[in-house]
Amino acid sequence: MSPPPDPLGEAVARLRALVAESGCEEGVVSIRRAPEAPRCRYERGAVIEAEFGGRTGAVCTPDPVQATTRISFMFGAEMDSPQKRSAALVIVNAVSAFFCLTRRVHACPAECRDACLRELAGELRGKRVFAAGEVPGLEGGAGILRAEDAAEADVILVHAAGLLHAGGDHSSGGADRHLYLGPSAAGVAALLNRPHWCPYGT
Repeated sequence: MSPPPDPLGEAVARLRALVAESGCEEGVVSIRRAPEAPRCRYERGAVIEAEFGGRTGAVCTPDPVQATTRISFMFGAEMDSPQKRSAALVIVNAVSAFFCLTRRVHACPAECRDACLRELAGELRGKRVFAAGEVPGLEGGAGILRAEDAAEADVILVHAAGLLHAGGDHSSGGADRHLYLGPSAAGVAALLNRPHWCPYGT
């Protein structure tokens, strides 16, 4: 049996093709904790930021890392620990921002959170929604119907917690049913050309 699809692994493969023979693959990336950075209502953990070429991207993770590395560290590497996946995800965000593939790679200000949830609830109202793992902050969305199984869902939310742990159920029903949620998912959504929800992110 083949392993389930891994959106983060697929995004890294597409990024590798994008930067091949450009010299960027050997570019240095600095990853650091950012305790003062805003955090998305749909994410839990510590915020880490990666900087590449003067652009930054953020990820909220329960397994924060700090390091100085190169983009190429991800290419061909086994994404077999939460720490490696956290590093890869934040690098994908920063490099996607550098190449102007996405602009919303940081959480919105706290005053925008309620409006974001109201609008998301309006977008999802009447639809059966599945997310691998818990999505904090979603329970207040009036009219969002939770599906117990991805196969029964109208919309599959792909969010930080699911991307940071291999094996999340992102596979059912085709890409048209997926909605990538929050700033941590921005780079992956951009590289895979998937819908992304983060209307007030920066």
